[in-house]
Parts: sequence; C-alpha cells; structure tokens
Amino acid sequence: VLQEEYRRTYKFTIEKLKSVLCAYAIHDPEVAIARSNYICGILLLWMTKEEAFYTIVTLLQDGGKFSLRHLYLKSLPLLKERYFQFEQLLSQFCPQVLAG
Repeated sequence: VLQEEYRRTYKFTIEKLKSVLCAYAIHDPEVAIARSNYICGILLLWMTKEEAFYTIVTLLQDGGKFSLRHLYLKSLPLLKERYFQFEQLLSQFCPQVLAG
C-alpha cells in the first residue's frame, strides 16, 4: 500500500515538475531550466505549481534579490565565476587542499 501511494505521489510530482519547467522555458528560453529541476522539485514539495513557478522566476530574475539566472544560462557564466572565486579562496586559506 505504501509503495503504491509513493508511486502515485511521485508521478503527480513529476507531472507538476514538468509543467513548471515547461512554463519557465516559455517565460525565459535562454535559461537551461532543466538544470534547476532539483530546486523546483523541492519547492513543489511545499508549494502549488503556480507558487513554485513564481518562486523560480523570483530566484532567477536579473537584478533581483537572488539573481541566480546566470547560473543556469547555457554557458554557465555565474557558475564559472563562483568556481574561480572558490579556487582563489582555497589557494589563499587552504593551499594544502589544492596541492593534494
């Protein structure tokens, strides 16, 4: 019984996830939105599809409070920048980690 309930819930969540990701892909086609499916999936555990969609819009909006859009562009510019910053911090504060 529990396994059947899980399957129904999981399938329903997958359908909601697809719906939100497709809606965002229409909203902002430059973003490789599939990369943010884990964020969207977590949001859908506690939100409706509409709430999850508008939360994703807010998280990725340029010039907004979070401005995560550049993490999900096809060339990943913000991810590359953060990786560079992380490497610099490691070399400054934990050089043994980079040397190893």
